[in-house]
Amino acid sequence: MANNGLLSIHEFSKLAEIKASSLRYYDELGLFAPCERSASNYRYYSPQQVTAIKAINLLQDMGVSVRDIARISQNRSPETVLHIIGQHTDDLQAQADEIRRKLGVLHTYEDLIHTAMAADEALIEVRRLEEHPLALGSKTAHPPSSDRFYPEFVDFCAEASSLGIDLSYPVGGLFDSLEDFLQDPDRPNCFFSYCPDGEQARPAGDYLVAYHRGHYGQAQSLPSRIRAYIDTHHIEVTGPVYNVFVLDEITMIERDDYLLQFSVRVI
Repeated sequence: MANNGLLSIHEFSKLAEIKASSLRYYDELGLFAPCERSASNYRYYSPQQVTAIKAINLLQDMGVSVRDIARISQNRSPETVLHIIGQHTDDLQAQADEIRRKLGVLHTYEDLIHTAMAADEALIEVRRLEEHPLALGSKTAHPPSSDRFYPEFVDFCAEASSLGIDLSYPVGGLFDSLEDFLQDPDRPNCFFSYCPDGEQARPAGDYLVAYHRGHYGQAQSLPSRIRAYIDTHHIEVTGPVYNVFVLDEITMIERDDYLLQFSVRVI
């Protein structure tokens, strides 16, 4: 450090964590000049200039070119700086929102996988489930057809964007009542996305929970198992049935290995 408290280019580059070659380039562009030059043309910087170089690095990280930063710097004013801050704040907020959305998808799959790994597939039990938001699609048509699961699921996917439903999250089926499920277990009254930003929710409470191994639209023996358990244990249930695949094509190779979680609230 010089006697006047200034730093050589190498000292400053170390302090500011920037290459000396970048400092020379910035100087040539008129973007960032040294505080002083010696008689032999050596560059010297003030320690306070670290703040300015960090601001330049921040703008570069946000995608602003060095030449644009130089142009802005040469004509800077409180008004121009506020404009830049506002413009890039909006851009960064959009990026942050997208990162939060992706993290939400990952955490949702992580939670469902942990649920599946801890599940006893042969066991039917009453246990507490916490509230979980859902984004519901439109009611399904339920025509008297023998093959309506996939066409109705396609309809749900087609309308998802217009309803603001994010299909990155796992998808499940909602039945208005247990009787609807028992009568036609492969045709939910509507589909839903297991999205934490959904406007509806499966409320917290005690639920009858069961699991079934198999692919979409193939409930097979699950309804009879549910009915037998309810009759044997004299359980009363209310409200919708929620079916969500805790293991699906994201985690399993064979579709017959998908794992469905059934839940209906207990009175």
